[in-house]
Amino acid sequence: MDFESTVAFFADFRPDAVIHCAAKHGNFQDMANDKVGFYRECMTIDMNVLEAAFRAGTKKLIAMSSVTAFPHHLDKPLAEADLHFGEPHPSCYSYAYAKRMIDVLCRSYNEQHGVNYTCAVLTNMYGPHNNFDLKYATVVSNFIHKCYLAKKEGKDLEVYGDGSPVRDFMFVGDLEPIFLNIFEHYTTNAPLVISTGGQTSIKTLIEVIADKMDFQGNIVWGGEKNVGQVKKVTSNANLLKFLEDNNCNTDFTSLEQGIEKTVDWFLQSKWAV
Repeated sequence: MDFESTVAFFADFRPDAVIHCAAKHGNFQDMANDKVGFYRECMTIDMNVLEAAFRAGTKKLIAMSSVTAFPHHLDKPLAEADLHFGEPHPSCYSYAYAKRMIDVLCRSYNEQHGVNYTCAVLTNMYGPHNNFDLKYATVVSNFIHKCYLAKKEGKDLEVYGDGSPVRDFMFVGDLEPIFLNIFEHYTTNAPLVISTGGQTSIKTLIEVIADKMDFQGNIVWGGEKNVGQVKKVTSNANLLKFLEDNNCNTDFTSLEQGIEKTVDWFLQSKWAV
């Protein structure tokens, strides 16, 4: 958030390549309650990091955008060309616009300064080492922690909504080979969607988590709750073509395998107390 200290940090290390994941992040309720904070902090972080990287001579950078940045009215799997084609969902528009501007920043640096900065539009990521604090946790981490507490306390697992929203969930371990290939081979100014191309309902996700947690209690749905965008999935056609062209494996960890790995890690973490 502080420009001078960010510039000084990059000047000390002078990295050849950067994976920029820093952001103010949270669930859709957090975004709705702190619109100014999410927009201001994300924009400040992104502008500071990209400028500091450029000043330090960094030629390759991957900056994380989010599927939330896409327009909400398009009833189809969302592709790179759709990114600026309408308003994001009203529940999280300030965060969404900030993440959308990562594409603008990367393109601007590429065109003006001849660097290779890539806007990676990530789907819903999950896995070990995520933040499982219920105040900040995103969907998978939140539900794993809540399921753990419900099982521990012998209570019902209460879930917002009716389970109908559809998302694409990607295991974080699948990112490493993709990022390495982007650094080596991706040279266009276009953003790149990184997703499995799958479509999973929240109901299915909860059932998988309950199974991997061996939760035997009741799952209680609160159908009256606002759960944000109904369907938010992306097309990974460009990603698959890019990976195939560069002889990279295009198999993704299944939801069942990924949730099992994540649950196993969680049960050994500080959160499982």
